[in-house]
Amino acid sequence: MNTRWIVALGALLLIGALVVTGVGMAQAWGAFSPQPQNAATQQGPYGPGGMMGPGYGGPGHMMGPGGMMGGYQNGQSQQNPANATPVSGNTVAIQNFAYQPANLQVRVGTTVTWTNKDTAPHTVTFRDTTLTSSGILRQGDTYRYTFTRPGTFTYYCDLHRYMTAQVIVTQ
Repeated sequence: MNTRWIVALGALLLIGALVVTGVGMAQAWGAFSPQPQNAATQQGPYGPGGMMGPGYGGPGHMMGPGGMMGGYQNGQSQQNPANATPVSGNTVAIQNFAYQPANLQVRVGTTVTWTNKDTAPHTVTFRDTTLTSSGILRQGDTYRYTFTRPGTFTYYCDLHRYMTAQVIVTQ
């Protein structure tokens, strides 16, 4: 009979520990969801996208630049393509959790090539859903897109949504 009580007590302690762990995880992941975010600032209770950051890597969060597992290198910070001076060319490097250059200017008919130089996977995901996005790019992978009409085309990394950039296409 003592053995049954010991087994029952052990089972209850295990269940209690799992419940406590589950509640903590639910709170952390709940903060990750877009629901608690303020639409004006895109800020959840733990910053952009929640405790772990958008795509598990918001700036200053555990997995993102400025966080425990990431870090801005050489004084870099978040990108804001609207503030960046447009650069001519046809290549974009993805490195240090940023698109470089963040503001590219090309002519209609230009094929732009993105190369992921980070060890982390990234995407080139256009806000204009009529354009074809890249899917996941691992280190060393490239993606090419030919722009066939003028306009300003903003894109982001679907895994790290704070990473944004744009291509300005002129005649």
